[in-house]
Amino acid sequence: MIQIDEPAAVRIDDSPAERLRFAEAGRRLLDGVEAHASLAILGGDAEAAGAETIFGPPYASYLFDLIEGPDDWRLVAQAPGDRGIVCGVVPVARMAAVTKETVVWAAHYAASTRGRGLARVGLATTGSLAGLDWPSAIERIALL
Repeated sequence: MIQIDEPAAVRIDDSPAERLRFAEAGRRLLDGVEAHASLAILGGDAEAAGAETIFGPPYASYLFDLIEGPDDWRLVAQAPGDRGIVCGVVPVARMAAVTKETVVWAAHYAASTRGRGLARVGLATTGSLAGLDWPSAIERIALL
């Protein structure tokens, strides 16, 4: 599995040139890649880029930071059903108001979109746990 972190996706707007540049870069990057490639959009929402832009390159799955980018739920609903969705729903920076029920809801909502099913849904933190102390990292992992 290869995860491509693309925080700049949250800065793409409705510019046709930016959208085309992003989609073409993704297609070139994945040309000839036979591993499972996942696009991670972290730190905000990429909805302004449009579903065609985000889902144009043939990534097998997508990780969305749904805490910092809640509007990306609209992208999740438009993702092709044969592609996986990883819901970044456990924040790294702060744990306020995240419950097990919220995490379960996120998985089931993503699974309900485009006939995806739970087999094509994952759950994750909204970023790396590397900067956290051990108890804080364990707290987030336990919630997942």
